[in-house]
Amino acid sequence: MELVLGHQKLAAAGGTETYLLTVAEQLQRLGHEVTIFALEAGEMAHVASSRGLRVVTAEHDLPGSCDGVIAQDAVVSLILAARYPGTVQVFVAHAPGADFHRPVQLADVISAVVVLNDRVARRLDGLAQRHEIVRLRQPIDIQRFSPRGGPRAAPEQVLLVSNYMLGRPREVLAQACAGAGLRLEHLGRHGRPSTTPELDIADSDITVGHGRAALEGMASGRAVYIFHHQGGDGWITAASYAAFEADGFAGAGNDDTIDGARVQRDLAAYRPDMGIVNRQLVFAHHHALDHARDLVVLLRRLSPGSPSHSPAPLREMARLVRMQWQTEGRRVDLAAENDALRGQLERERARAREESAAIHAELAAFRRTRRYRLASLLARPLEALRRRRD
Repeated sequence: MELVLGHQKLAAAGGTETYLLTVAEQLQRLGHEVTIFALEAGEMAHVASSRGLRVVTAEHDLPGSCDGVIAQDAVVSLILAARYPGTVQVFVAHAPGADFHRPVQLADVISAVVVLNDRVARRLDGLAQRHEIVRLRQPIDIQRFSPRGGPRAAPEQVLLVSNYMLGRPREVLAQACAGAGLRLEHLGRHGRPSTTPELDIADSDITVGHGRAALEGMASGRAVYIFHHQGGDGWITAASYAAFEADGFAGAGNDDTIDGARVQRDLAAYRPDMGIVNRQLVFAHHHALDHARDLVVLLRRLSPGSPSHSPAPLREMARLVRMQWQTEGRRVDLAAENDALRGQLERERARAREESAAIHAELAAFRRTRRYRLASLLARPLEALRRRRD
């Protein structure tokens, strides 16, 4: 199928941008022709291109026709509806509390709306335009987000992954971590930006966040704590997963309220096997390839009479080359990660050797002191007496 995926902004890293790239990669793996359309391109557009995805910012660079459109915001939804009249359009509603992310209230624009949790589905019930609602689960690239060693038996580092956390909520978390003797690092708009969160999560023991960030931490085999600027739920466990997933890991999956004392108590209850369970849950319910397959099945069901574009051999070769480019990019990233870890290990070994040499030097220097020589002379009769007794 020839598919066009649209989002107004593909600049800074965020949940909707990461979703778009994840789905695009998996659709391409399934053999479909994928074009990403963004009105504003930036860092995430470069990331998409580096992964072998086709990104365009002008309408005249779009395919002349396509089999399906997947849109995530009202602006691009309307632009692509005008560009491809009569073509099936699936709208992915992430946060319908904002008008921008709500399906447009016009007939014959959107064929179906995909929601990724029950909370969003309930909010869409009040819209004037009645669309078919299809409930899917948030997709995670379980190859990119995977356990890379650890977590430690006793936690040392907490990673806050959020573009919105600042002010008093962040202070509460920072104070709780300090009280528990844990280092806190903040990844996001108000912390340190990153387009490779999988590496940052791998360096930590506990992931704090909500939404996709929580699932990325789970996929990486880390203990995950739901806490952000609008609320919190606490630890994700096998028992709490169903309620938290239905809420979209948004911090309103139960009636609890979380303050600093509660966070510090919860951090003390950390167990490394939380990450093992989390990885199993994501593998079973959030595999990105399964999500892409469900989108393809939905698009085919909505347009059963329309013929699917059959890619010419050269176009299929081009897709395979893009896939090879993507694989090579991952290989380079993993090689760089291995080199960094090898360098870190060598530095630690060198530091251990230096510390050992320093200890031996101090011991040798101590043995040359008058005090040590005098003590040795005084100890000789006692040592001789001990030997005779033995």
